[in-house]
Amino acid sequence: MRLPVTFAGARRLEFALLFVEQSINRGTPALAIQNLEVFKQVASDPRYVPSAAARDQLIAAADQLIAQLSATF
Repeated sequence: MRLPVTFAGARRLEFALLFVEQSINRGTPALAIQNLEVFKQVASDPRYVPSAAARDQLIAAADQLIAQLSATF
């Protein structure tokens, strides 16, 4: 069975989101956006997210968050 996200991918995505959360809590949305871009890089890599559908959903969700954070500037 092929998983939508590998264990290594899940860990990398989790760390990226942790940094996003910390950046938001510190009131630095620009840094949060940078970390969301890292999240998108990992999410778009088939080595970490073999499922094309999962890649699309993760990237779309990150893009939505980036748009929301961009509106706070």
